[in-house]
Amino acid sequence: MFVKGLKVFIISSAGAGFWFVFQIFVAKILGPSEYGKVNIILGLASSLLVLGNLGFQIPIVKRVSEDVNNSPKFLMDLILGDSIVNIILIPLWFFIVSFFLSKSNMNAMYYSFSSVFLIFLFKYREILYFFLVGQEKQVFATFYKSILIRLLLVITFTILGSFYGFSHASLLNAMILSHLVTCYFFFKIVPSNLITKSRISSIAKLYFALIKKSWQYFIANISNSVYIHFSKVLQGMFSSFMNVGLLSLGITFGSIGVMIGSSFAILAMPSFSTAWNRKDYHSISKIYHSFTRWNSLLALPAMIFFILNVHRILVILGQEYVSGSWIVSMIVIAQFFNSFVGPNGTLLNMTEFQKYEIFNGFLTLVMSLLMGFTLGQKYSYGIALSLSVPIIVINLIKVIEVKLLFNIYPFNISSFTYIIFWGMCSAVPFYSASFIASDFVWALISLFLIISSTLLGFYFSPEKNDREKVRFLFCQTCFSEKKLF
Repeated sequence: MFVKGLKVFIISSAGAGFWFVFQIFVAKILGPSEYGKVNIILGLASSLLVLGNLGFQIPIVKRVSEDVNNSPKFLMDLILGDSIVNIILIPLWFFIVSFFLSKSNMNAMYYSFSSVFLIFLFKYREILYFFLVGQEKQVFATFYKSILIRLLLVITFTILGSFYGFSHASLLNAMILSHLVTCYFFFKIVPSNLITKSRISSIAKLYFALIKKSWQYFIANISNSVYIHFSKVLQGMFSSFMNVGLLSLGITFGSIGVMIGSSFAILAMPSFSTAWNRKDYHSISKIYHSFTRWNSLLALPAMIFFILNVHRILVILGQEYVSGSWIVSMIVIAQFFNSFVGPNGTLLNMTEFQKYEIFNGFLTLVMSLLMGFTLGQKYSYGIALSLSVPIIVINLIKVIEVKLLFNIYPFNISSFTYIIFWGMCSAVPFYSASFIASDFVWALISLFLIISSTLLGFYFSPEKNDREKVRFLFCQTCFSEKKLF
């Protein structure tokens, strides 16, 4: 489990690092206003994606894992059913995106068409991703979503930019074209004879069965995921494109913390579900503690780096970004906070306590919307506050829920003390490196410090299993098939 998790993390980290560098590049060459325009459209499309997914993600994983042999037929029926629903909903999606884009003075039909097309492509991407996770192909699923699509995006954007100029339109077009690779994998996975065998009755039966199983996840996804995307739209409505760009940068930086948590959360899903079905509370506690500790050790160096160097990063991007350092910092701290409280949402979802996660998500959404509509109109950092404060508050509530339901804290005393101690020790070299004058040398040394601090954090861990795993990894390649559990 640890080795597979490490593979997923390495690929996710490579993809996140690659995406981070690309976002920095795009933010610099486009400038905050053009960068903000792109993110308003992406924020709107991603918000509606949460609605369009209908909460199918976890039911897809469960259904595929229960019957792997018939999974290609399942995928074919699901894609056809989803395509039918997409066609029916085109007028509704178009009306919604046109309404909100007009509030940000983005009235061109091109923006509306791009948003709707991206919704469909994002939906197919998510279906394929969770289908692969259900087949226990998490490594390839992560490669597909974190690296392949992003690599194609960069290549396409470079080509379009070279011919037509680097603009927000070039980036949107590149994003659309890069996601078409999903179609190739669909035809690769699904035999051609299955396409002709699909029937409307079986498709409808499957779709309604998924809806019946997914409504709780649907509500939870809306509550937990919509606002982080919709916040970009609100920022565009209440403020300037430049502030949208700053908000988006903060979310991009903080997404590294989210990526770390989600990498192990994907692996925790089947583990929690299996342990819960056996009523093996000891295993649940062990899995929860392990993932929380690993998340924290992996996230800690990156968080320290961003907190100490956010001003310098923004200066590199351009002086117009510097005024938004508080916006970026607030979001980064809140997003990384997720990694230090463990996979609590995953635990609740996979152990039939979805109602708690629904409540948590609903409370998050209400707090975010209230703060967003009240503070966002008054302060440039109001939307950033509406993102950050609810994340921290709700995660603390989840810690209490997990304690009451499972009698589990995120850490034992020794692990918690070690995380604090290691964080203080790691901050010293990062702070010293911040005085290096050359940006290139500073970046290289910071990268070295992030990697070395992460490895040493595991190596000196008070948990014997952590130390053994790192020693094993020093002697074996990261892609060895030898099991550690």
